[in-house]
Amino acid sequence: MVLEFQSALPIKQYDVITCFETVEHIQKDGLFISRLFALLKPAGVLFISAPTKTFIRI
Repeated sequence: MVLEFQSALPIKQYDVITCFETVEHIQKDGLFISRLFALLKPAGVLFISAPTKTFIRI
C-alpha cells in the first residue's frame, strides 16, 4: 500500500506534509513515516498527529 501511495502522487517533493490520525491504522507505520520523510524537500516539515498521550519529537 505504501508503494502505491507514493507512486500515485503527482509531485515528487513537498515543502509540508500533514498526516493526521492515520499512522495508527497502518501496519508498517515506520516504513510509512520513512516514505513521507523521503517525499519532503530539504528543510521540509512533516506534521503527524496520532491519538496518544505520549509526545514524540524528532
